[in-house]
Amino acid sequence: MENFNLTFTANIAESYKRLSYKLWYALAEYIDNSTQAYHENKDVLDEQLKIDGETLHVLIEYYRGENLSDDYFEIKDNSIGMDEAVLKRAFNTGQKPEINTGRSKYGLGLKTSSFWLGDKWSVTTSRLGSKKEFSILVDIEKIEEGNISLELNETDVPEDSHYTIIRVWGLHRRFVGRTLSKVSSYLSSIYRYDLISEKLEIKWMDKYLSWKNLDELLVENFEGERTKKEFEFVVDDKPVKGWAGVLNRGDRGQAGFALVQSERVINTNYRPSEIFGEQDGGRNDLVNQRLIGEIFIDGFDVSHTKDQILWSGEQEEQLENKLKEEVKELVRIALTRRVRESVDISDVKTIEVAMGNLHHEMENKVTVDLIENIEIPPEIALEKANNFLLEAVVNRISEPVIIKLGSLIVKLYTDEDMSPFDPYVISDSATKNNENYELVVVFNPNHPHWQEIKDDNGVLVFLRHVVYDGVSEWKAWNKTGKIGHDTVKFIKDNLLRIPFEIEKERNEGDSRE
Repeated sequence: MENFNLTFTANIAESYKRLSYKLWYALAEYIDNSTQAYHENKDVLDEQLKIDGETLHVLIEYYRGENLSDDYFEIKDNSIGMDEAVLKRAFNTGQKPEINTGRSKYGLGLKTSSFWLGDKWSVTTSRLGSKKEFSILVDIEKIEEGNISLELNETDVPEDSHYTIIRVWGLHRRFVGRTLSKVSSYLSSIYRYDLISEKLEIKWMDKYLSWKNLDELLVENFEGERTKKEFEFVVDDKPVKGWAGVLNRGDRGQAGFALVQSERVINTNYRPSEIFGEQDGGRNDLVNQRLIGEIFIDGFDVSHTKDQILWSGEQEEQLENKLKEEVKELVRIALTRRVRESVDISDVKTIEVAMGNLHHEMENKVTVDLIENIEIPPEIALEKANNFLLEAVVNRISEPVIIKLGSLIVKLYTDEDMSPFDPYVISDSATKNNENYELVVVFNPNHPHWQEIKDDNGVLVFLRHVVYDGVSEWKAWNKTGKIGHDTVKFIKDNLLRIPFEIEKERNEGDSRE
């Protein structure tokens, strides 16, 4: 057993805990290290993997116990592994990797992601051919007490051993619901090239990740060719290349550009305002639902969390302007609802299928029993329970989504700690605050109905109804002094037309230009 000293303090470790990571970007740090180590030792590792009958893999598990203190992450790979020198360098904050032009640029990922996840973590690793296994335990409490010495344990192993196992516990938070499901979609997107080439297997929980070739999702023109354009230009003396296309069926969650470095996606949803609009995330129009592409920007600076490009000077403005010129014809096509009717299911057929499914669902014995036998609590009991829940959510969530509608301010809350048995939506009666009215709306992301929503556009439609219901009731009361159902429906009908009026106005403006 050997000891060596850390080169960073408790203050640095604490600062890592406050990084603005998303879970998928923190986990991506481990995959970056595994894949970068593979690329640096590709020939020798490919030979050993062939003997092992394996593909390079990274297996990530999130174990949840009864309490947060029982939870932990475990990440295993069969990459080249680390010997003593490489392992010690990984704990040296001021030292970049020997090769820092790939996915491991700053030599920070292991430390930043592990301390962001939890207060205790261990590394157990063996480098191919070394015949040694090394293990280290890191405990932030000991570091805070001034103990910066780490014990490096050494064990003999077979020569063909090659792996790294990282375990993180003493977690700072629990991850639930949509956050866990998002990990699959984001990691699949980030490592799309590794997955398509089948050079890497990534397992998240009990699921092996995959990625579908985006070309298959693009609309065809009348000659049966995919609507896709490749481009190449220079920004600040740096080469930029990529492609853009138009999705056959609009999907806001799928649309947008991916920014790529070293065949690894940095930003999965880049939407330049010159093309997609000034609003956060772009406008809700057909361009935002259908324009898609990938931009390869090797050579540009990237944040140490590897989730955004660090633009310098006028780089981003130059890129937006050149990209806008390259995709202007695709924007026009995206605004055409159907380029080739034969590839779309007709609206009439879609409605018929939906009506049939609804008919079957509504006449089901479960539905009939519920309608006939549901026990409705007294109105005062419902109001008291809803107010209690609404107050609890508002006190827990400090940063709601703020929507300003003239004199009305809507505060939209969502709380992943809500129960599946809580109401799908709660709203209070708007209260006057100075010159404005404030309306609080809370929706429950764990309600069973939420699981029926398949994509980001479905989420948008759901949230639109949630907010419009509250706004319509407030407007009816504000104007008439009562909440009449016909009045509420009239107001909501007009609100539901807003997205189409905005799109129509924009298209007319574009045609005038």
